[in-house]
Amino acid sequence: MTHSSRVTLAALFACEVAAAMLVGAAGKPLAGTAFVAAALALGFRWMGTLRKQAQAAQQARLAIARAEAQGEAASGRAACGVEILERVRVDTPLDGPSARLLIELYASCDELSGAVEIALEHLPLLDPADVRNMIASLEAWNERQHAAALAFAVTIQRAI
Repeated sequence: MTHSSRVTLAALFACEVAAAMLVGAAGKPLAGTAFVAAALALGFRWMGTLRKQAQAAQQARLAIARAEAQGEAASGRAACGVEILERVRVDTPLDGPSARLLIELYASCDELSGAVEIALEHLPLLDPADVRNMIASLEAWNERQHAAALAFAVTIQRAI
């Protein structure tokens, strides 16, 4: 726990104690309410800071995993790249570039169902031109069922 986190927790505790004392012992509910409001404000600010730190850590972890996966793919080990990104995906949501890379890695491993599954899950993050190219490629490879599923999802997304 960082120093600022300890200070924030101490301030929250002090506000809560002050509110309890003002309401209980001194009979000043208005002042007690003010201290409760201060404690809530501190708590929400602290939660926001923690959320931002967690998001930054997730993005850094995702960037490292993406670089490792690209390195594996460049070395001809696309399956290892898939494994790296899938491990990260368990607890870190993919961004657009990571989703696109995972789709490409699945496709290069001839696991088209995996590629389509990732595309369907991350459709809003993907470039529409990339999705159109993917549908065209699936149709050219005689994977009409996968192409139809992706085309249907695109149609639904446009309608919403």
